[in-house]
Amino acid sequence: MNCLKIFIISFFCVIPASANENVEDVKTFAKGVVELISEKKWKEFSKIIHPKEGVKFSPYTYVTEEAVTLKAEQFLDLTKNKKKASWGFYEGSGDPIQLNFNEYYQEFLYKLPYAQAKPGKPNEEQTTIGSTVNNIPKAFSGEGVLTVQFFIQKDKEELFNSGGLTIVLKKDQEKLYVIGLVNCYWGP
Repeated sequence: MNCLKIFIISFFCVIPASANENVEDVKTFAKGVVELISEKKWKEFSKIIHPKEGVKFSPYTYVTEEAVTLKAEQFLDLTKNKKKASWGFYEGSGDPIQLNFNEYYQEFLYKLPYAQAKPGKPNEEQTTIGSTVNNIPKAFSGEGVLTVQFFIQKDKEELFNSGGLTIVLKKDQEKLYVIGLVNCYWGP
C-alpha cells in the first residue's frame, strides 16, 4: 500500500506557484522519494527523475559541475550492472571515488537510515556539519527548485557519524521531479 501511495504522489503531486503554500505536500513527496531509495525500488524511482535534466548525485554538499547526472534510462542501467563509475573525489585524500552503484549507495547515498528521519522544511538545512562548503542552492538554482533534507544525528553530544540526505526537487509543469541527491555525512 505504501508503494501505491508513493506512486500516486509521484505522478499526481501538483504544487501551486508558491511552494510555501503546500509545504506538507513537498515534504510528503520527498519522504516518498527517500522511501523508494531505502527500499531500492529503482524502477519506481526512475519515473520521478526529471525527464530533461535527469538526477545529479553528489557525495558531498559541495556539488561540482562534474557530478554524475543521469537520465532515467541511464540510471536504471547503472543500477543493474556492476560497472564502476567515477563519482568525484574523496574529501581529504583527493582520491577518485570509483564505485559501482550499489557501492555508492552504501557508502554515500544511503549511509544512514534516512527513511526513519523526519523531513526538514523545504529549502532549509536542518544542520550543517563538517567543513565542506554547502553550495546546493547555487548548484541547483532556478525557478521551481526545492530542497528537503533528512538528517540523522546519532549522538546528541557529537556530530560524528551523523548525516543528511538532501533531496533536490524541481517543479516543472506543476509536477515535482527529482533533480539531485546530495549526501552530507560526517564521520571520524
